[in-house]
Amino acid sequence: MSKSSFPPTNNKIQKAIQSKLVFPTVSKNSLDLDKSGDCDKAVASYSNNDVSSYHLQVENLKSGSNDSKLLSLINNVCIPDKCFQFPLTGKSRKRKFLLKWLSDFSWLCYSKIKDGAYCLLFGASLPNKYALCKLFKEPFNTWRNAIKVFNDYEKTVDGLHIKSMHCYNMLLSRVKNNTFPIEVSLDFSRKQRIEENKKKLASIVKTIIFLGRNDMSLRGHRDDRKYQGEIGESSKISGLGNFIELLNFRVDAGDSILKEHLLSAPKNSTYISKTIQNELIECCGNAIEEILINDIKKRSFFTLFRMQNRTSGLNIATNILETLKEFGLDIQRCRGQSYDGAASMAGEYKGVSSLIKNVNSKALFVHCASHKLSLVVGKSCQIQQVKNLLEQVKDISYFFNLSPKRSNCLKKYLLPGQAKLIDTCRTRWVQKLRGLDVFFDNYSAVFSAFEEMEDNNLKEYNKETSSKASSFMKLLSNFSL
Repeated sequence: MSKSSFPPTNNKIQKAIQSKLVFPTVSKNSLDLDKSGDCDKAVASYSNNDVSSYHLQVENLKSGSNDSKLLSLINNVCIPDKCFQFPLTGKSRKRKFLLKWLSDFSWLCYSKIKDGAYCLLFGASLPNKYALCKLFKEPFNTWRNAIKVFNDYEKTVDGLHIKSMHCYNMLLSRVKNNTFPIEVSLDFSRKQRIEENKKKLASIVKTIIFLGRNDMSLRGHRDDRKYQGEIGESSKISGLGNFIELLNFRVDAGDSILKEHLLSAPKNSTYISKTIQNELIECCGNAIEEILINDIKKRSFFTLFRMQNRTSGLNIATNILETLKEFGLDIQRCRGQSYDGAASMAGEYKGVSSLIKNVNSKALFVHCASHKLSLVVGKSCQIQQVKNLLEQVKDISYFFNLSPKRSNCLKKYLLPGQAKLIDTCRTRWVQKLRGLDVFFDNYSAVFSAFEEMEDNNLKEYNKETSSKASSFMKLLSNFSL
């Protein structure tokens, strides 16, 4: 970068070259100074303003807080006058620094103490990641190829000169205008936008967390934007979904930040689409996962729980070990395993518990207490009276659920929020209990539906349906076991 690269009206460096302190004049082959009082002052001043000492002086100076000192070093650097005799160096052919180089390269300075050339812009400070070299921390004094080195130094795109010039321009901008440089302003603007986006996302994320904690679905049958209606108003179309409805509720309750976001944001950046919902759910899951893993790492030991057994024991055990390794958990700190009694989980030779125990003998297997309770209760269902009850509830559930017409008839009498009867599962007692709860809660609705089918006043049902409905009515009336 030549001197023409600097601003023509505010060229601090070129102005400094014309008004710098002057070297004492010395004889051609001698560096001894005159011993006068004025010369002693010049020597002291020169020592402080010699460019070779700048890298030590700026070590404790920070850009932004010490800008005036940095600029003072640049403007007050010592340069020789026209009468100064540069010393000759070299073994075979003697060469020396030329005064005209200071005019040809405005960033160049000469150090009388080191008899070498330096880059003046080092006073503007540089990023620490750059290793300081010739022209910066060390003097350049190979005069025979000086012109080539100086030109190459200016033209190197990724070189230190480009970086130092950038720092120098930032320094001038701060000192002259007392404002932040463009990089700092852009960074501040970016941070401000990040904070604003966080506030916008806060309401959306809190809504997702609320639905997750209460085990409620987010989306409905009509989750697309065209069905959402006006912002802040409850949808007139059913099936929109809890997520959108809760966002509208928040807006209606006075969430001004969310309202402004939904009204002003472009259609592709509202952050409420089903894709973004899934991404935010995943983010919440990752956050919960991280908290749990960090909590486990603080403990001395942990236990493994897994209830799914849809694949072989080897695959599940391998997956468990790989996951623990990914989370940074040591399997040797495991002290327990608890699974259901399926062969793939509790098998003596190829079950997960056995394979994990082969890796860590201290990981003792305990049959899941909840599963054992389910097996015990399920076994008690072999008692004839209990068995009859479950079979009758199952038959009635199938009677309605396997026919859309009969199912629609039942829906007219079911409690709000209940779509159909639930089958009593044959293996898990928890599912049996849930099916029985739903049946008994809607006992009156089931009886009313049977009455309608038996009467068949509108001739909507065939004789077989009416006959079965009549039989089930008698069964429910007597409730005979």
